[in-house]
Amino acid sequence: MKAKIGIISHYNKLEKKIKHLEAVLDCTLVFAVGVMEYAIETAVKMEEQLGVDAIVANTVTAIVIEKHVSVPVIPFHVKSINLIDAFYRARKLGSRIAFVDIKRNNVLYDCDSIREMFNYDISCYQFNQLREVNEVADQIIADNCDVVVTSASCMIAISKRRDLQVVLIEPLEHDMRETINTAIYTAIIRKKERASAEWLNAVVNNIGEGVITVGQGGKVSIINAVVRNSFHIEQKKAIGKSFQELSGQYSIFKKLLDLEEGLNVIRDTEMHLVVNKRDIFSDQLYLGSVIRITKLEELQQMELSSRKKIISTGFVATSTFADIKGESKTIKKTKEYAKKYAQTNATVLICGESGTGKEMFAQSIHNHSDRQNGPFVAINCAALPENLLESELFGYEDGAFTGAKKGGKPGLFEISHGGTLFLDEIGEMPLAVQVKILRVLQEKNVRRIGGGKITPINVRIILATNRDLLEQVRSGAFREDLYYRINVLRLDIPPLRDRKVDIEEIAGDIIARVCPEGAGIHPSQLAKLKRYDWFGNVRELSNFIERASILGSNSENCEMVDMLLDELISTGCCCALTPISVATDSEQLVVPIAPMREIELVIIKQLYARYNGDKKEIERTLDISSSTLWRKFKEIG
Repeated sequence: MKAKIGIISHYNKLEKKIKHLEAVLDCTLVFAVGVMEYAIETAVKMEEQLGVDAIVANTVTAIVIEKHVSVPVIPFHVKSINLIDAFYRARKLGSRIAFVDIKRNNVLYDCDSIREMFNYDISCYQFNQLREVNEVADQIIADNCDVVVTSASCMIAISKRRDLQVVLIEPLEHDMRETINTAIYTAIIRKKERASAEWLNAVVNNIGEGVITVGQGGKVSIINAVVRNSFHIEQKKAIGKSFQELSGQYSIFKKLLDLEEGLNVIRDTEMHLVVNKRDIFSDQLYLGSVIRITKLEELQQMELSSRKKIISTGFVATSTFADIKGESKTIKKTKEYAKKYAQTNATVLICGESGTGKEMFAQSIHNHSDRQNGPFVAINCAALPENLLESELFGYEDGAFTGAKKGGKPGLFEISHGGTLFLDEIGEMPLAVQVKILRVLQEKNVRRIGGGKITPINVRIILATNRDLLEQVRSGAFREDLYYRINVLRLDIPPLRDRKVDIEEIAGDIIARVCPEGAGIHPSQLAKLKRYDWFGNVRELSNFIERASILGSNSENCEMVDMLLDELISTGCCCALTPISVATDSEQLVVPIAPMREIELVIIKQLYARYNGDKKEIERTLDISSSTLWRKFKEIG
């Protein structure tokens, strides 16, 4: 950090005298001639055009120019020995000595001590401007002084015109070196302070919230750009003034007048503001206060951005209603219901067999809602044991249990804030966790394991199951109060066998996604897929197509698909109607060869007709419970 020092003197010879100090002190010296007010323009030029970091001048000139520049102005150090030497030389030239100096508040030279010490006859004179110098010289002559001692070079010519002897007080080279060293040190310190101030200013003006700092005297010291722009404050008019003074001009300062330390929420015009005030102390001494101001809407936007960041880690819904293929009346009606459900925040219960696409519907509901920019978090309740499921859902505090992550961990309810939490396989959830889920649904807040803090949440809950929850309620495996709490908006996903008209479209979409070019099932064979009931639904159909795409090729895929489909049907899942007889009370029922589920339904239908709807007789004949029979009736419709 090499300093550039300006030297202003009353004569040109000084440059030759001290130029060599530039190399010795590792600095750059810029020289100019000037005296008192005639040096002002020179000093300003040195600062603005030449970029000096400090200016050195004789005492009288330094006092004049320091008011007109912002860089430090250092006077040449004139020590007492220099002054004594000047008076000693003057005493040889005359008996009555006139000491002339520029007028200043503090006394730099102690002439009284020298007068008493050496018994010199010394009279002191002062001036403010050059135009006063002639008057001073006239007064010196009127007082019968015969020699002038001064550090003001402007007195030399005027004194000589009046036949007065002049002795100029000048610092020695050693003194000038010391003065320049002081200027260099001052310049370097100032540069560092300016760099720190610029850094602080850059930090304060580039943070996202408003900052106001107040000093010990209650005066505003910093107002950053956010505050200035938000409340249209002119910095020059506000810095150095108290809140009381500014409250008449700016409404925000009126709101901040009686602000308590800590978090505050205030309203200014149409804005809601979150204001955080902190008092700063050092060794119990109050230094000032820092006030941070944030618009409530900006905090909400920051929260949204945080949620988006969470989404980027994987909590995102990728499916939309456009991804759910099919033109059958049942699937169209289901999608219509789902789209209506998406416009609300009520809990949705999605019911359907495994593989029907319950999570696709859940994601589509999320993406069709006003929560689409929030996270979509899914968890399979059957995949984790009770203790892990609870910690995943509700989170935990530091040290809540052995093996807990240091610092704790937020649960999925907290992570889902502002978005959707999808609880799959809800029918498998342990009863102990069901109780806590019910509480969250009712109170809209969560508490981490091992913690006492209650965290409010804003989460849309979507649940899914392939079980008959009502039958589980009757058997005690599912809480009745939770069942009625979640069964608000129910969405039943039809199985693929009930909408075989959609099979070709769904299969075509699967082929386009999972099959490499030139492999898979030929479009002419898609109709053959309707021969099978696909009890694993879309998932089973997708697996079949992927298998066919791996085993088949362009030349042989038709034959391969036929073979695979025949194999699938022959393993117990075809729609052929070869009848078999079943004995019931010495009578017989005729049922088709079909999957066991269809055979059961055919038997129940025939017995229902035979016994005129007497359920007790059906239960006795088949040796089943009333709840099982009720479920079978529901499947039959």
